[in-house]
Amino acid sequence: MKKAAVYPFDKITRGLVKFRDELNFQINTVIDFVFNIGEDAGDNADGKYAGIPIINDVEKALEDVDALIINSMRGPIYSESDIKLYEKYEVEKKWRDMVIKANQKGIEIISIHDVVDAELKEWLQKNNIKLTTYSKSDEEIEKFIAEGKKINIENKAHRIGIYATRGCVGKYTAQMHLLKAMKKEEMKVGALVTEPVGRFFGQYDGDPLRFRMFKNPMRYVYYMEALTKRAEADGNDYIIMADQQSITSHYFVEEVASKISLLKAYNPDTILLVVGYDDDANIQDCLDIFRIYCDGKKPISLLIPDRLEVAYGTYEVKTKEEIEMRKTALRNKFNIENIEVVSDVGRVIQKIKC
Repeated sequence: MKKAAVYPFDKITRGLVKFRDELNFQINTVIDFVFNIGEDAGDNADGKYAGIPIINDVEKALEDVDALIINSMRGPIYSESDIKLYEKYEVEKKWRDMVIKANQKGIEIISIHDVVDAELKEWLQKNNIKLTTYSKSDEEIEKFIAEGKKINIENKAHRIGIYATRGCVGKYTAQMHLLKAMKKEEMKVGALVTEPVGRFFGQYDGDPLRFRMFKNPMRYVYYMEALTKRAEADGNDYIIMADQQSITSHYFVEEVASKISLLKAYNPDTILLVVGYDDDANIQDCLDIFRIYCDGKKPISLLIPDRLEVAYGTYEVKTKEEIEMRKTALRNKFNIENIEVVSDVGRVIQKIKC
């Protein structure tokens, strides 16, 4: 199994750390030049010590690793203050030095995202640095879609759709917990992972960002249809898809068209809706969308997070009392009996089987 260093310590890295037992590589270290230096990545990600240090010493971080996995060439940017912070810590110079060092050591450099910046491409070429990416060209996407149309399936696989009232409340986390729970039950299950890390878990790569959704929003729908057919053709009795962002509250016509079209095309047999603590209006919007576009279906369960990110790397942990109060309020208002914490989504398996 390959050993890897991962940069930086952002949302994607937290997901990799949290579900590291499902990865096809081992995380040795996490590199970051600004945030959480000196902490254990597992302790920060989910409160469970993992023995994975977050360090800014590149030389030490790259010891005994086969790969450097890069999620971002800078780091997560939420505001102007983040940009100033990266300038203060000279992050651009440091990550470039890091990439050069890894290249000199013969370490495979894997970029999770496409490299689209012309200046960066030129710099990589000038320094003879080869990045491994998993992007698909427009021609490859069209070929994948065309081949998918030729696949004949019986539509017997049970399709599970995980949606949310807004971003960053736990769709991907719910998907991975459910995948683990179903595999533990020895169920034949595959996941269409819409984060750019599906291949790291040996699952189906459904990341829309690299398929240039806005250029042709329906192409993504056709791609996901082909991916779903492949997952069933591979012998999976169950397929789990976690949608990207919210099912509501979009500002671009292309997003709305893609969201609703994919919802109808995927046609989930089971719906799970991840909700927050102050989004009742959005919950009702979601329920209305499911009713209209999914033949009157309702979610079999609402899922709520047990902690929410309030700033980068900072979480508000909900108490048991707060969680129970929210569950009660949701049951009373929306008449959905089953409410679970995201990490306990495995408890709905028997409902899925029914």
